Amino acid sequence: MFDEALSINAAGEVAFTGRTDAAGSLSDAVFLYRPTGPATSVVARVGDTVDGVPLRAIPPSYVGVDSTGRVAFMGCFADGSCRLVLASGGVLSALTGDLQRETAGASIPATNFAPRLTDGGQVAWQSGDDVVLYNGAVTTVLGAADATPIGAPVVAGPPSINNAGGVAFRARRDALYRLDDGGVRPVVAGGNAIGGAGHLRDIGIHAASPGTLAFVGREVEGRTVIAVDRGEGLAKVVASGEPTPLGGTFDLPGDGLALQGDSVLFSSAVKDGTAPAGLFRVDPGGGVAPLVRSGAAAPGGGRFKRIESVLTAGPRGVVFSATLDDDREGLYLVREPA
Repeated sequence: MFDEALSINAAGEVAFTGRTDAAGSLSDAVFLYRPTGPATSVVARVGDTVDGVPLRAIPPSYVGVDSTGRVAFMGCFADGSCRLVLASGGVLSALTGDLQRETAGASIPATNFAPRLTDGGQVAWQSGDDVVLYNGAVTTVLGAADATPIGAPVVAGPPSINNAGGVAFRARRDALYRLDDGGVRPVVAGGNAIGGAGHLRDIGIHAASPGTLAFVGREVEGRTVIAVDRGEGLAKVVASGEPTPLGGTFDLPGDGLALQGDSVLFSSAVKDGTAPAGLFRVDPGGGVAPLVRSGAAAPGGGRFKRIESVLTAGPRGVVFSATLDDDREGLYLVREPA
């Protein structure tokens, strides 16, 4: 079995997700292997009821087994909710509310579970860049604004948890530096305030020119922004959720970012617009113009499907890579009139 969840306790009992043949068709299930015998039994399968509600799916995102053989797993239901479920003594019961829609008060799906159920009934996982813990209720172990030995905010990695409920995880604090004749100096770091936006949490792709730095980042509150530093502090260029010249709103981040003089070039998906994505230019005054949109005819046939890396070519030219609707890939040049 591939891409399935797996957990083992100190007695050598192994809980795992997989598929079982029920009524002539395969369906999701949770299994428990016991080394005595040995024997493998089905703990839960699609169609079983949890607090009177039938299971619709058992995704391979998490399973855990404690020292007594109790098994916890993720179960999903017809209303779209996915909850932690406990199998104990032949009874299935929900431990949490919907983890796919709301985790610790934030609308971020649960991912990267530690493959353990402690004897105290605790489960740890990642929610976005936070670490959360179920211990009778869902609580945040590490959040965006929490102080750590390396400062705040930080971005956490997948957690692990021991049987006593101690949670460990890696964390990083993003920063950008400029190397010039004067040496290395910091330009921007997590926690910095962005003019016209919130405080920076992490940093993605960036582009630099002699007097300007542009980068894609995420606010502590979760919104993605493109910001610039021209030596006078950080300023927002554009953010997810803001209107686009193609209608709808920007859905950042895209795959491309470049500087051309004082203008910022970037690719972005578009939500509810006349095209699903585009390549855009923002001038120093804040005006946004589309240079290329997905769905437009490409030279040599086909239509642009996805716009990726972006480079400048002189004062008015832009080179970008793109994937077409027939899955061909290529490099293209668009040149604006002087």
